[in-house]
Amino acid sequence: MRSLLSPCGSRPGSRGFTLIELLVVIAIIAVLVAILLPAVQQAREAARRSQCSNNLKQIGLALHNYAEAFGSFPLGGAGTSTGPITTPGGTCAWTGTDPMRAPWTVLILPQLDESNRYNKFVFEQNFTCYSTNRQGSAANNAQWQIPLSKYRCPSDDFFPQQPLTSYRGVEGGGGVPWCSSSSRPTSRFFFNNGVLYYNSAITFRDIADGVSNVLLVGESPYQNWSDSDPRYNEGWASSAFTINTTGFPSVSTGVRFPLNTGVNGNDSSGCFGSSHTGGAFFVLCDGSVQFLSENMSLEISQQLGARNDKAPLGGFAQ
Repeated sequence: MRSLLSPCGSRPGSRGFTLIELLVVIAIIAVLVAILLPAVQQAREAARRSQCSNNLKQIGLALHNYAEAFGSFPLGGAGTSTGPITTPGGTCAWTGTDPMRAPWTVLILPQLDESNRYNKFVFEQNFTCYSTNRQGSAANNAQWQIPLSKYRCPSDDFFPQQPLTSYRGVEGGGGVPWCSSSSRPTSRFFFNNGVLYYNSAITFRDIADGVSNVLLVGESPYQNWSDSDPRYNEGWASSAFTINTTGFPSVSTGVRFPLNTGVNGNDSSGCFGSSHTGGAFFVLCDGSVQFLSENMSLEISQQLGARNDKAPLGGFAQ
């Protein structure tokens, strides 16, 4: 039988791709990639947003369980300093020896199914506020250095291997804080009209505006972390620092500025925002999670931070 193959083993009339055909194929593949890549990125961000929302949902549930077990929400930051003895909007005047104690992020660890981690802290000893400038005891500082993914938004890629937090308790809100640091009044300030502030012990009854109208915890990607100057690096388990006319609220802050207007770096955690486009997630005192638009009225967002200002009532508009 006569072979249908040519002496070289190829079928008669077969040929390879021409250069033009190859370029056309490459162009088609490039177009498909250009079309599909944004969709893939959007799908990934949607998954990250969902995970972030779930993180806050679990944090809100943990805070509720804590309040039911102990009769009040945890302290936003704990210590023995008293005051500040000042008029609203003045300079902080803390008194006391300033032992740095456990923040709310540590106090609710058992309610986050992190009892093993909780039991490794020594609550009678100082907690770390800053990495080198204000370290706590050896045991507490060792735990401070270990990241906890439940406190990180997956979209927040700012120093992902460091023990940072993407979420801060809401101390309160308004244009005028309870007091401010003498050296940095726009970045180191304290509120006491919210739920998670320094030495707070707020009950559900104290939330006069209604639990569906008051913010409890919100996103804040603006971290105090610097590889070049590690003295003031903070973490998810950082204690509040209060002494004399200075102070730093650490894992809690107040609603004072518009969302997404902060800048990463030293002393820039006094702002809420997120790595998501258009706004940030918050968990309210009723346990619900809301995405607040960065275009929301600053006055409304400040009112949502306060527990007893009688505004806004009957829900809120974005």
